[in-house]
Amino acid sequence: KVIIIDSGVRIDRFPSGLTISGFQIQNKELHDSFNDEYGHGTAIFGIGYEGCDEFADILNIKIFDHEGEIEEEALLYALNYIDQYFSPDRINLSLGIVVSELQDELYAVCDKLAKKAR
Repeated sequence: KVIIIDSGVRIDRFPSGLTISGFQIQNKELHDSFNDEYGHGTAIFGIGYEGCDEFADILNIKIFDHEGEIEEEALLYALNYIDQYFSPDRINLSLGIVVSELQDELYAVCDKLAKKAR
């Protein structure tokens, strides 16, 4: 199981018949739509899709807001949600956070997830 946290996926960029699963987390709520308006998550999914065997299970979690920004709280919520409901082998974060007021909380949940995957 691979989880990609990014800007979503444009499903129409991939072969029809391919099942692409995901959801969006916005304001601590889950939404069905995870359409990528920016292209970054689609590119990352494409790399993951090409690099996995046909049996890989890839879940996409969109955390970008309508302006293409990421709130630290959304990232922390997504990681805690993953910890609670999933046991992924890998989590891909291709995000840029320079300074974080939530660094202790982010470190703690990432450490917990890393230990869980071993």
